[in-house]
Amino acid sequence: MKSMRKNWIHESHKSGATHSYLNVKWMRYRKFALIIYSFSLINCSPFENNLFPLEGRIFFKISEDYKQYNRENNPEIFLFLETEKIYGCFNYGISTDCDIDGRKIEVDILGINQPGVCLTAIGPAIARIHLPLSNKLYSLKISGDDFTNNYAVIVTDSSISVTGDSTVNTKPEIELFWRYPPNSFVYLYGSTFEDSSLANVFLDTLMQVIDIAEFYFPQYGEIPYPKSSQGHYWDMPARYFYYNSEDDFNKIEDILRDFKSIYIQDKQGISVTIRNWRNRKFQSWLL
Repeated sequence: MKSMRKNWIHESHKSGATHSYLNVKWMRYRKFALIIYSFSLINCSPFENNLFPLEGRIFFKISEDYKQYNRENNPEIFLFLETEKIYGCFNYGISTDCDIDGRKIEVDILGINQPGVCLTAIGPAIARIHLPLSNKLYSLKISGDDFTNNYAVIVTDSSISVTGDSTVNTKPEIELFWRYPPNSFVYLYGSTFEDSSLANVFLDTLMQVIDIAEFYFPQYGEIPYPKSSQGHYWDMPARYFYYNSEDDFNKIEDILRDFKSIYIQDKQGISVTIRNWRNRKFQSWLL
């Protein structure tokens, strides 16, 4: 197990050592809108019609995500763009033309694409651009009709960092993103206060069957996994673990199913979720 541990992530027996930065608005708009427009937002091909001029700043971040949200697949690197301006429909898109040439990434903001059908909730215009980057130092140039801003991007096995000064036209939302550690998973538990003790019962059961090692991300930067479950009377802070093999990880499904039949049964308001670095999930309410 020790051979799997990376030096940027620390083992600990203390709780709460997760990142302090939480950008809620990315999570609020991104997934649903990007699923609807994934055919256009994942690539660098521009829209040709219905373009409005860009107004206000572009917020951006570079992080790992999945090409397919609802399937098991390896995380990849994406550039996310979001307008400062809020629109009357939350499915407006940012039309871009981008090019990656060696260590140079160039993104040209062409305008704002008006959707054919308005999804009636306010939100920024957004875009997602796949960046097939390896472990190198890159230059990033973001330009529009009347501006050009330059940043540096460093990609390593463990992190993605962006350096450069914010301007009146562009601003990096995060400067450091910790990547998904291979052979890792997040453990999320939520329940009533009365059933909060079951969180440790499940973990003890799990550790009796498979070999796992707990780790914590550094307290600075943004992490790839959730910080906690949501929507329960009591939401446990997320806990993160390494596992040895996919065979071991696959055993978790049966362990969780047995745990549910013994401890949860027909109780309401209890959920257990295990999600690994490849976006494979086991959820108690689906077993």
